This record gives sequence, structure tokens and C-alpha cells, in this order.
Amino acid sequence: MGFIYLYYIMGIIMIPGIIFASVAQAKIYSAYHEFEKIQTKKQKTAKTVAREILDKNNLYDVEIIKIPGNLTDNFNPKTNVVSLSEGVCESQTIAGVSVAIHEVGHAIQHSQGYAPAKLRLSLVPVLNVFSHLLWPLVIIGLLISFIAGFDNTVGQI
Repeated sequence: MGFIYLYYIMGIIMIPGIIFASVAQAKIYSAYHEFEKIQTKKQKTAKTVAREILDKNNLYDVEIIKIPGNLTDNFNPKTNVVSLSEGVCESQTIAGVSVAIHEVGHAIQHSQGYAPAKLRLSLVPVLNVFSHLLWPLVIIGLLISFIAGFDNTVGQI
């Protein structure tokens, strides 16, 4: 019976995190779509600007590739690759260039041994496991809660 209360307590703890993450994601998409309409003055693509910044920081070994998806951009320190999504890579908008610069910033942090970036990198495998387990665990918890609640109801009749 105590397990059920723990499940509810964990749900209460998780709800603010889920709300915060959802609001943050909505703001990111909103800002991206707002600045996606504004062209840069120099008309350089996001990939070109990213390459220029990498070169100015002597990061000639960092590769830039185009990947499928929308806002799926990332820097992989294991392969030393900045991946820019289709909508960003050839974009000449403030939004596209900003996303590319953000990812290049991760490459620069990695090259300089920035401590918070190292910590983040060490947490990625753990967070990937939990992100894949989150919804199955929620469903299992709901099923257990339903079954336990059903058993208690039957026992009281």
C-alpha cells in the first residue's frame, strides 16, 4: 500500500518539471519561428557562419553535416561533428544562424575542456536511458495503481 503513495508523491514531484520543460520548449519554438522570418544582413548560410567561427577558433577538425528533421541540431563530442537540421543548415535567417552558432558554442566548450560541458556529457548516457524508460514506467505505474485500487474496492464489497 505504501508503494502507491510513493507513486503519487513522485507524480506530484514530476508534474512541475514536465510543465517547466513544456513551457521552455514552447518558448524555444515560438522564438525560432519568429526569427525564422528575418534574413541576416550578410546573407550567409548558417553552415557558412558555423564554419567561419570554428575556423577562427582553430577547430578545423570539427565537421559540419546536414541531418534530417526540424530543430534536431546537435554537437557530438565523440565524433567531433556539428549536425545541423535541414531547416537550419542552408538557412540565411537569424533563427537558423543562431541555432548553428549555439551548436558551435558546444564544440568550442568541448575543445576548451569547459567543466559544465564535461558534466553534461557524463550525464547524457544516464538521461538517455531514463528518457526511453519514462513513459513505460508511467504506464506501468498507472496499471499498478489501477490494479491496487481495484483490489481495494473489491475487498470492501
